[in-house]
Amino acid sequence: MRRPDFIARQSRCPTGLLGRVIGAIMSFETAAANDEALKVLGLEPGDRVLEVGFGHGRTIERAAALVPGGFVAGIDTSEEMLQMATRRCRPLPTHLYELRRVLRAEGRLVLGFRPTHDAAAADFPASIYSFYETEKVLQLFEHAGFEDVRAASTAGGLTLATGSRRAG
Repeated sequence: MRRPDFIARQSRCPTGLLGRVIGAIMSFETAAANDEALKVLGLEPGDRVLEVGFGHGRTIERAAALVPGGFVAGIDTSEEMLQMATRRCRPLPTHLYELRRVLRAEGRLVLGFRPTHDAAAADFPASIYSFYETEKVLQLFEHAGFEDVRAASTAGGLTLATGSRRAG
């Protein structure tokens, strides 16, 4: 069945509330094809990626996870899609990049956090606090360029993620 013209225009360059809805729908409709594209690319940890027409941001987010020591950027003509992708990709480790940047060579960062599955996390409103699985935190450390990344649980329920900055 042919899509109506106004839907096709919105799919080309989403705008407004309808654009946001279409962007959300597109993120599911294009998931399999985007997964295949990432497989075909065979991204390596230090690769540089430019995604043209990143839309909803799911694929650019996944590409960033695949190139922890590399660089990922994207362009899109839709302001709605830019906002959607910005919200989606906000958790990417911009603060960790800055912490790594100012850390002395051979310095080590220790970050204490409560993982998602920790019972105490349920006491905090999800609209204000973000909790992550340990594996995701370690991926964020690696994405920011930290090396020798590890995690350990403490007796008090916190998880400590650590990473170091290479000398020189």
